[in-house]
Amino acid sequence: MSGSAFALHALLTAALYYLAARAEVTRSLWTRYPAALDRVALCPACAGFWIGGAVAAAGAAVEVLAWRLVPLLALTAIVTTPILWGAMAFGLHAPWTPEVPDAAPPP
Repeated sequence: MSGSAFALHALLTAALYYLAARAEVTRSLWTRYPAALDRVALCPACAGFWIGGAVAAAGAAVEVLAWRLVPLLALTAIVTTPILWGAMAFGLHAPWTPEVPDAAPPP
């Protein structure tokens, strides 16, 4: 498995976690989660394991990855998903304000 495949897996897992957990576009989905699923969905490491395993299994099913890598990628998603999700959430929700140069006082 190349480094780019690992990076793609990590990014896909974080993006899918963001969509499944609390994205506004999927609000109608996650507001209907049962209590047990909601607890797992709120934990990026827990959900990252399951989503990372599913993404890796999908990659193995289409013969992009070897099946022996599925458990390894699921375990690495425990670490990579919270980090990448945090960076993605910060980038999407940070209050960005454009820098405006100091204006000269009116005459």
